Amino acid sequence: MKLKKINAVISLLTVLFLLAHIVYNAFCYLTMYYNPVLKIVFSVPFMFAVMIHAVLGMLSVFLLSDGTALADYPGLNRKTVLQRVTAALFFPLLMLHVKVFEFYSFASGAGNYILFFLILAADILFYLIAALHVSVSISRAFITLGILSSKEIQEKIDRAAIVTALSIVIIAAVIIVKGLIFMFLK
Repeated sequence: MKLKKINAVISLLTVLFLLAHIVYNAFCYLTMYYNPVLKIVFSVPFMFAVMIHAVLGMLSVFLLSDGTALADYPGLNRKTVLQRVTAALFFPLLMLHVKVFEFYSFASGAGNYILFFLILAADILFYLIAALHVSVSISRAFITLGILSSKEIQEKIDRAAIVTALSIVIIAAVIIVKGLIFMFLK
């Protein structure tokens, strides 16, 4: 159980790093100001926390058999399934996201706007996957840490988390699309 608590703390820390990463990148796209040092400052701690969270999550699944008997409790494990599926989809899309600016540049330089918009769609899908994973996981982290025990409050936190996460995704997508159109399509 100690492993799960450590992972819950790391996951909440990861969310804070994610928010900082989102805010900095939104600032970059809105102002067209880019500082490679600040990009590293806001990306590397986030990526480090994501990797630790992923390793601890996999260890808790495989070492503690945490949530591996999903068929036994199908109604209670929808969130677990969503959490695991979004985690699995996160990493392939992350590889694209890390190089996405180069891909946008290549696609627009080649005049391949279909590829440009496919990359954009995949990147927005990445944001949605991350948002779903975070929104499903927040209340579970609080439960693991013993901060939350009420089912009613858990449901309220889950609803607030999904609305907040999707709002952030929509705002970020609008800002990024606007910036990409300005940078590459004009």
